[in-house]
Amino acid sequence: MNIFFRVKAAPELGMGHLVRCLALAEKLKDLAPDMDITFITSSNAVSDRVRSCGYGSIDLPLSVSMVEEIKHYKKCLNKSIIITDIPNIPEQYIHALKENGCIVVSIDDCSKTLFYSDILINPNLNPCTQHAYSSGTQYYSGAEYVILKKAFEKYAGKKKRIKEKVESLFLCFGGGDNNNITGKIVNIIKEIEIDTNVVIGMLYPYKNELIKSVEEHKNIKIKINANNIDELIDEADLAMISGGTMLYEICAVGTPAIIICQNEDQNTECEFFAQTNAAINFGVYDKINKEAVLDTVHNLINDHKNRMLLSKNAKQLIDAKGADRIVKIIKGYFRK
Repeated sequence: MNIFFRVKAAPELGMGHLVRCLALAEKLKDLAPDMDITFITSSNAVSDRVRSCGYGSIDLPLSVSMVEEIKHYKKCLNKSIIITDIPNIPEQYIHALKENGCIVVSIDDCSKTLFYSDILINPNLNPCTQHAYSSGTQYYSGAEYVILKKAFEKYAGKKKRIKEKVESLFLCFGGGDNNNITGKIVNIIKEIEIDTNVVIGMLYPYKNELIKSVEEHKNIKIKINANNIDELIDEADLAMISGGTMLYEICAVGTPAIIICQNEDQNTECEFFAQTNAAINFGVYDKINKEAVLDTVHNLINDHKNRMLLSKNAKQLIDAKGADRIVKIIKGYFRK
């Protein structure tokens, strides 16, 4: 059986969709080492990343629509599984995949698409998020299906030690961060004398400016495409992040977090984390101001009890076993 992943990553979209698909691919490979796994993409950065992980890549021209692109890999599709993770995926594309004999598994957070997929996974914690799907679609939703890399499994059931004194800060606003929240927050936290790891991804468009801006601040380290991100999160006493995959990773580890969202879709879900006292949500980035950020950071640094509570509540939300559950669902589909 061949498995294909159709996934997007871009500066305005980030790397979260690719990261979770790579995590799921790793679990599928564990199940069947001889399985052929191929990623379909129009991004050179994505293609390079998946090849470095040992998977195949079908590279698409940038100008072609999603429905038209199928002709580039149509011969490969018959009786294959294709896993999609694309915001607002066109219904016509799913139809075309089905017409070509594919079993379609869709991963989606909040698209308005009517899904005709065989399996639809909604790894979204906000109970208000709803999907439209056909009567033949198997639908799974909630925290149980959050997909994280295998490295985060070791934190399941492990209580994070919350130190009395905050000595280190972790910053990451996604692998793309086209809005440059990273640069804005780095400029604010320069006023706080604390060791800080700032993680940026391969699609971050402001890398050179960021590096230059912290040259005189030896306490701030820039980490590019960090492959030990779980360790960096665990070492930190406090995190400032955006929503999406990074937020789930933070919860799995239990590091107290302040969220600054990239967009309203993220904010909708992050409000759930704030309401359950699992994180502090600042809302969308364009509504924040320097004084409010500094006040919140200082208050949290000085409130050991609240940091302990945030950590405890966050860890109760995510158990890092979502990828295993999804693999079992896919495997079960073929037993019918």
